[in-house]
Amino acid sequence: MTASTTTLRLPEKKLRALRVAAGLLNRPMSRIVEDLLDEYLDDIVDGFEIEKALKETDEISWEDIKKEWDIVG
Repeated sequence: MTASTTTLRLPEKKLRALRVAAGLLNRPMSRIVEDLLDEYLDDIVDGFEIEKALKETDEISWEDIKKEWDIVG
C-alpha cells in the first residue's frame, strides 16, 4: 500500500502528547496514528453491521474496504 499525505488537526495538548509518545517509543508520529486508526477500524468492524449499511448505500462493499485497508477477517 502506498502512503499519502494529509493534514491532521489536533488540539495542541494532544499534539504535544503525541510528540512525547513518539519520542519515548522512538517511533514516527505517523506510525502511531496509523496503528491507532487500524485499532479503531477493527473496533468499528466488531461493533457495527457495516456490510448491511454499505449495501444500503450501494457504494463500496465491505470486502473492497478490507482489501484497501488490508484488514483480515
